[in-house]
Amino acid sequence: MLRQILTVVLPIALPFLVYFLYVSLARSQGGGQNNTATMSDAPWPWLALTGLVLMAAVLIGWRILSDPAAPGTRIEQPRYIDGELIPSRRIDDEEDNGEALLERLDPPIRPPD
Repeated sequence: MLRQILTVVLPIALPFLVYFLYVSLARSQGGGQNNTATMSDAPWPWLALTGLVLMAAVLIGWRILSDPAAPGTRIEQPRYIDGELIPSRRIDDEEDNGEALLERLDPPIRPPD
């Protein structure tokens, strides 16, 4: 959830927050002048476009700078087994000898007697 807030919500909201801060500072230091910025004069399309560009830049940067899985690596999804949460994990080709598949099956497959 925090990753979604940092990569989507914050970059979109940041230009609006900066503009709102600018308007409030301009009003407080305006000294009664009529040329101070107001919310009705806000450049809404430019603020929205800037937010979308920031969001795209963050998502592209996240993809480039994140730790990608090596080719051939499987990601095992988190799951509940007997009421216990088993977290997700990466399974490399060297590590996977079929045991991971057997672990995921419920009930486990047993060799014939």
